[in-house]
Amino acid sequence: MTDIKVRKHALSPSEMTAKEKAMRSRIAQLANGAPFARGVVAVREKKCGKATCRCANGDLHRGVYLTLSLDGKLRQISIPAELEGQVRQWVQNYQRIRDLLEEVSQLYMEKIRKKREP
Repeated sequence: MTDIKVRKHALSPSEMTAKEKAMRSRIAQLANGAPFARGVVAVREKKCGKATCRCANGDLHRGVYLTLSLDGKLRQISIPAELEGQVRQWVQNYQRIRDLLEEVSQLYMEKIRKKREP
């Protein structure tokens, strides 16, 4: 088996555009300070089946879940009512980090394209 050595090269601030610096700063702020979680918050309402229960008259039981794929399998984690707002914020933080990473990636792809042009 051959060992592959990867050379890590950090860009200096002078090598970055203002837009890239701003995006990287925001990613660092979110990743280092704000909690984040991958997934989707899903709300389900259902009847329990008891004839005398309130849900028999349309007032359904509400369940909130964090839904995500782990190891190729769909997982659902029940979210207690008192944590719903927090978990929604964590998911939003994750989505923002993911979007910012995609924007930075697009900047680098554009740099590659420009270098390849004659």
